[in-house]
Amino acid sequence: MSNFSIGIDVGGTKVFSELFDSSLRSVVTDHRASGSGPAEVSASIVASISAILANSQVEASSIDGIGIGIPGQVDSLSGTVKNAVNLGIDALNLGDVVKQNFGVMPRLMNDVNATAVGLSKGHHSSESLVYINFGTGLAAGILIDGNLLSGASSLAGEIGHISVDPNGALCTCGQRGCLETVASAAGVRGFLANKGHASESWQDFESLPSSLRVQIGDRFIRGMMKAINVIALSVDPDFVYLGGGTLDVIRKQNPDLVSMLMESDSGPSFLGRSGIFERIRFIDNQSNMAAMGSVLSLDTKA
Repeated sequence: MSNFSIGIDVGGTKVFSELFDSSLRSVVTDHRASGSGPAEVSASIVASISAILANSQVEASSIDGIGIGIPGQVDSLSGTVKNAVNLGIDALNLGDVVKQNFGVMPRLMNDVNATAVGLSKGHHSSESLVYINFGTGLAAGILIDGNLLSGASSLAGEIGHISVDPNGALCTCGQRGCLETVASAAGVRGFLANKGHASESWQDFESLPSSLRVQIGDRFIRGMMKAINVIALSVDPDFVYLGGGTLDVIRKQNPDLVSMLMESDSGPSFLGRSGIFERIRFIDNQSNMAAMGSVLSLDTKA
């Protein structure tokens, strides 16, 4: 990269963009709401890139590449996004939108995968790592021997849609009892709605009755443990990173979360002896790992 590159993290509720110089030093950032649906999300991304360029006084012609991490099934070659349910997107050709506005064809990747690639920058290429994101939804990014596992149809890591309770809550994917209905913002909102609380009230977690906070925390931790079970038993990585905005809220209420996970009865008895809990790391929800990972993918073609 000889000039500048832009990394963009599109989450379920926000767009975070970051301009990097040729040494991968951050130059300027932009943060805004993502909106919902193809038109709003596209407009938010275009506005964010425009703000980055304006605030840095960098011309679009000086941008070597744009990497975008976004939820859903992503085709990095065509620039299309499908089934980003938490963004209200069934299908969107985001590549065309960005190219038409800035003359640069972006490289797209799933947002959780982008975070995993960003985290890999601090690891040896022979190490395997998994990043599990507990945010608006729930998904995992998997790297084995430094290589991102996407799968034949970019579905690898969509563990939030593994059903663990056929009689559970209805998920946005059409199944019942998915992990995402338990250990995600969408799951917490659904649980509170069933309890007669406003769907957004979980965001002001401390204002909820203590007994309700305990119920939310216990339910979330059981779902979180099941997600870790899936990863431990299918990948058994060297490192497991946990992050996401919903997890940040739960951790404030449960600061000794790893010990609580170790004491959980939601997994096989031998899991603790495998050392998986010693391999758990937490990441700050405010980190720029997804933006960094999407830029790294411009070179590595992860």
